[in-house]
Amino acid sequence: MKIGDRYARGNPLGIGGMGEIWEGTDDRLNRQVAIKVIRPDRSAARRRFYREARILARLRHPG
Repeated sequence: MKIGDRYARGNPLGIGGMGEIWEGTDDRLNRQVAIKVIRPDRSAARRRFYREARILARLRHPG
C-alpha cells in the first residue's frame, strides 16, 4: 500500500495512544522509515503529532 505516492507500508510495529506504527520504505530516498498513522477520532493526537514532528525536526545527531 502506498501512502502519499512516496511511502510503501510494510508490517505493523505497534499500536499506541495516538494510532499505529508501521515499518515502511521511502521510495524517493530509498531508505527505511517508520510510518505513524493517527486514528481519525483523535484530534488531540493530531496536535501532539505535529508538535512531536517539529521537535524531532530540530534534532541533529550523526546516527
